[in-house]
Amino acid sequence: MDVSKQDRIQRLFQSYHESLPARMAELDELWAQLISSWDDEMAVSFDTICHSLAGSALTFDCDDVGEIAKQIEIRFKPELENSKPIAEGLRTEIRALLNELSSAILTVNS
Repeated sequence: MDVSKQDRIQRLFQSYHESLPARMAELDELWAQLISSWDDEMAVSFDTICHSLAGSALTFDCDDVGEIAKQIEIRFKPELENSKPIAEGLRTEIRALLNELSSAILTVNS
């Protein structure tokens, strides 16, 4: 592989890794709004970001990020499909997973 191609790939990985904290901040903001007041559009946005992270993270060597995002997506999906407020037990579980996701993202960027 020539140097310029390697550089482009390295920049792509770096760009992805650098984008993760902003995506985490967006998830945290959406989550805070959802537990305060259910909104279908916000719920879809939350699910979409989780789905995107679950799919893309493995490509960029962020296996833990992808796995945790997938767990959040799986746990959240029934709430999204039923358009119902989030039960307290699930709130606690997803908050814990979001904390794990945040830690995994910090590890990627350290």
